[in-house]
Amino acid sequence: MTLIRDAYDRWARTYDTMPNVTRDLDAELLRAGLSGGTLGDILEIGCGTGKNTKWLVKRGRVLGLDISTKMLARCRDVAPTAEIRVADLRLPWPVEDRKVDTLVIGLVLEHIEDLDHIAHESARVLRNAGRVRISELHPWRQHEGKAARFEDAGVLVETPTFVHTTEEYLSAFMSAGFALDSLQEPRAATDPTERPPRLLVMEFSLPGA
Repeated sequence: MTLIRDAYDRWARTYDTMPNVTRDLDAELLRAGLSGGTLGDILEIGCGTGKNTKWLVKRGRVLGLDISTKMLARCRDVAPTAEIRVADLRLPWPVEDRKVDTLVIGLVLEHIEDLDHIAHESARVLRNAGRVRISELHPWRQHEGKAARFEDAGVLVETPTFVHTTEEYLSAFMSAGFALDSLQEPRAATDPTERPPRLLVMEFSLPGA
């Protein structure tokens, strides 16, 4: 995780300003998908520079977790009302049981090998009838070699990643007690139709009491 943290610390300065179609599509779809009403107590996993946090704080009380302190410094600037904590997502999350109504996970699970851990922690922190929204780089694009990477001072910086199939996501969360509510495979408006989808977007919910 040190390599990932160091890479994102390095990326923090330019993450929001450099061209990134995947980042922008994720933000657009999140706003469209979660625009209806309040979201209650929100946990945002991998909140980064706050590209989504600054919108989520208008919808509920937000706790954001991320491994990169430099990313989180920028998140605090754009979303000062959010509670922000440094966390290694591979470990138990610093969140009490049954404290969350809405869990947002965006463009972070490619860096996590153990999806079962993520699913079980999600089930632990969510209240009954809570929901999870996951948006990740599509596995087909990963199989083509696409991954989180950026240029810094002319040097290509790559981060350690893991390829998770759609079936692996579904298996991990449904085994943890979740029901699948929706699954989308969107492209950006500029993506050719013959190219694989850009994102895999899933929503899960926990059964009510």
